[in-house]
Amino acid sequence: MKELGRTGVTLQTLWEEFRGRHGGDNSYGYTQFCFHVRQHMAAVRPKMVLTGTYKEGLYLYVDFAGQKMHYVDRDTGELVEVEVYVSTMPASDYGFAIAVPSQRVEDFIWALERDLRSKGCVPGIIRTDNLKSAVTRADRYSPDINRALLDFCNHYGIELDPARAAKPTDKALVEDHVKLVYRRVFAPLRDRQFFSLEELNAAIAECMRRHNQKHFQRKPFTREELWLAREKPAMAPIRAEPFEIITRMRLKLQQNSHVYVTADNHYYSAPYKYIGRELDVLHTRSLVRIFADGQEVACHVRCDHTLNLYSKHDWHLPSYHNDYQQRSPDYYVSRARAVSEPFARLMRGVFARCNYPETMYKSCDGLLSMQKKADPEVFNRAVAIALEVDNCRYPFVKSLVETRCRGYEELEQPTLFPGHHPNIRGKAAYS
Repeated sequence: MKELGRTGVTLQTLWEEFRGRHGGDNSYGYTQFCFHVRQHMAAVRPKMVLTGTYKEGLYLYVDFAGQKMHYVDRDTGELVEVEVYVSTMPASDYGFAIAVPSQRVEDFIWALERDLRSKGCVPGIIRTDNLKSAVTRADRYSPDINRALLDFCNHYGIELDPARAAKPTDKALVEDHVKLVYRRVFAPLRDRQFFSLEELNAAIAECMRRHNQKHFQRKPFTREELWLAREKPAMAPIRAEPFEIITRMRLKLQQNSHVYVTADNHYYSAPYKYIGRELDVLHTRSLVRIFADGQEVACHVRCDHTLNLYSKHDWHLPSYHNDYQQRSPDYYVSRARAVSEPFARLMRGVFARCNYPETMYKSCDGLLSMQKKADPEVFNRAVAIALEVDNCRYPFVKSLVETRCRGYEELEQPTLFPGHHPNIRGKAAYS
């Protein structure tokens, strides 16, 4: 057994050495050799398993599944992997599972919160693994607990009892429940496609409901029935106020009227009048709130991952910023119509022969600026001439205004519609 513990040593290696020392082909074959070795190992160190008895409602065992699930991001089409939190009440084997973005302390505590809220009551002790979200320093006898998780337990009056490091038998029931989740959640959902975490969790909840309502193989009741009858009455009611981690920081409002939250790699807007000032930023798992002088000035839904790195409200930005961002052909036509209808037709003509309207915005800005500065009579005459000759380009209109329409005197009073002459027939010709 000592030899098998050395690097690279296998039963095959030991068998070959044994045959070299004891008669070669006349000694044990490989199968018989392995049989005798295993018999010896079982006699020297028999495997003994302690059968546990659990007090109803006392323990909640929690863990993360080793395998991950995923959903499809609608915006990018990429697969977003998520962790699966699993828990069980050992006295009834009543299970719970939920998908979360990561094993970070915020997501771990949120999963615990959802777990307890789904039960409507709290256990006396939570036993967890030695993950960093629960234990900051592992120790066999006195581990250091993560402060946020300790606050969570104090909020609900729960004790925390981490398992010993590298001792999965300390939480064997939840380890076994992870295997059940693989069979009764992962397998049924393996070919289904989900487009949000909420959609995925709804499917997981339905699978776990069927799992908990499935009869034990050799017992005439289900996990849910056993939990409702034996464990739930022994548990304490849950507090009405939910627990939330609040992270506080002090950030400067940048020139673009946004603060940058490093944890999210994301920018959140605040009113532009506070640009350059230090603001208090508080964020929970779901919200980002921004305060100035103790007053809340902005609130945003927290973003963990998105292609758009900015969350903003239009009223946080100056009006000229909003005008700039809201430009469109209709925007320019409506502004020209406020001056005159021929000017609006000219603006429509600017976009008429352009596949990409964005390339003409500068020309439209030039026409609007020209209208404000030029002699109104000269500008109106230039607009009429441009429409008459079907040339709505900014350089042409600018040259007309600068030369006061010289060379176009015959079009000084252009007729946009044909007058009456013998070639026009009236309605009588069609009766």
